[in-house]
Amino acid sequence: MGRVVMGSDADDAPDDERPSRTVTVGSMAVSAKPVTVAQWTAFVEATGYRSIAEVERSSFRRCVEPGDPIGALDWWAAGQGTPDAPVVHVSWLDVFEFCRWAGVRLPTEAEWAWTAANEALFVGNAVVGELWQWCDDWYSPDFFRDEQRVNPTGPTAGTHRVARGGSERVTARAAVLADLSAADLGFRVVRRR
Repeated sequence: MGRVVMGSDADDAPDDERPSRTVTVGSMAVSAKPVTVAQWTAFVEATGYRSIAEVERSSFRRCVEPGDPIGALDWWAAGQGTPDAPVVHVSWLDVFEFCRWAGVRLPTEAEWAWTAANEALFVGNAVVGELWQWCDDWYSPDFFRDEQRVNPTGPTAGTHRVARGGSERVTARAAVLADLSAADLGFRVVRRR
């Protein structure tokens, strides 16, 4: 078990990251790096799974205008022939199927925060910052005002899932539709210890 301060009390912190609170998370093992193109390829080869981006021939990429869609961006194209690159262009729904197949799960937002604070989350040579990462929780703008202090899991339902990372602020969080995929959105997995 471990304790972590989630959220921020900084004057410039967004409302959905305030206030800070100390929570306790149970014992777990979060993957040291995001799931890779090679790992996703093994899943696809074993199951024949097609991601939402493949089926719809659409995903999002980083660009000058936020949310600028571009067609035909898929998880294998994003890896640019590098099997050790983080797999991206996978939605929360896609990731759920991978986790079921692999016998793992996504980290809760609290577990992700604990790992970021205590073990550091690496993408290539950068800590956090470059890649948003799916969490298991439903998104709530009031999550940090919740009184749940041990293994908090967020609300039991919602319209968006939580993504963490993707910013220089370790407290950064985003509300993302579960069927959305993007060029800067990947994931890690958890195995119980």
